[in-house]
Amino acid sequence: MAHDLTVHDIGRIDIEDADDIVVFVAPVYAGRVPALAAERFLTVNGHGQKAVAIAVYGNRDYDDALVEMCDIISARGFKLIAAGAFIAQHCIFPKVATDPMPRTRKNSPGTHRLSTNGLSATDCLI
Repeated sequence: MAHDLTVHDIGRIDIEDADDIVVFVAPVYAGRVPALAAERFLTVNGHGQKAVAIAVYGNRDYDDALVEMCDIISARGFKLIAAGAFIAQHCIFPKVATDPMPRTRKNSPGTHRLSTNGLSATDCLI
């Protein structure tokens, strides 16, 4: 059975089947789980079922987001068996972090373009 918590609040969810494995997935913004995602996770109640936590971030850092998720999941009565953080394509800037950006000197061979605005990867290096 699937419960999509992203669209609207669907109320309290009690996971009753002892054999169920529940997968919790949330995006990461500025290294944190969004408050709305955390609130929605708090509506899911387990009774010793196995659970997996997945944090999806956009090539910055997931900081403590995965720890936050694991804390919530454990507090809701689940037995955490796995957790992972994965990089995904950014939804606002889809061209960022999709092409290799070698650290080369400006205008040297191998420098890739980030977009059509004329900036090279080395223009973006600090």
